[in-house]
Amino acid sequence: MSYNVPNTFMVRCEGGDLFEEFVASGYVAIGGEELNPDLSGADDYDAIRQRLESTEQWTNPRALGRVAGIHLNFKISIAVSDRVITYDPSGRRYQIGRVTGEYE
Repeated sequence: MSYNVPNTFMVRCEGGDLFEEFVASGYVAIGGEELNPDLSGADDYDAIRQRLESTEQWTNPRALGRVAGIHLNFKISIAVSDRVITYDPSGRRYQIGRVTGEYE
């Protein structure tokens, strides 16, 4: 028997500082503009890594690789109808939502 169960992803940004904005605006994100270049057309790890590399000086290639992997997962893996969870560490609250639109 096969069940069509949506995936669930934990999405945090800025150490939870954007929790209220996520909830009020109905979206999730993974970083500030400096870490979120235009990734349209960048649909694999190498292309995303190259775009990120062009946005700032990366002194640690492992950090660049980790951030590229996070962006790839966020862009490629999360789909419409999947669930997302975000967390407010200061208030110890969780918010659960459902993805209703494509990656932008």
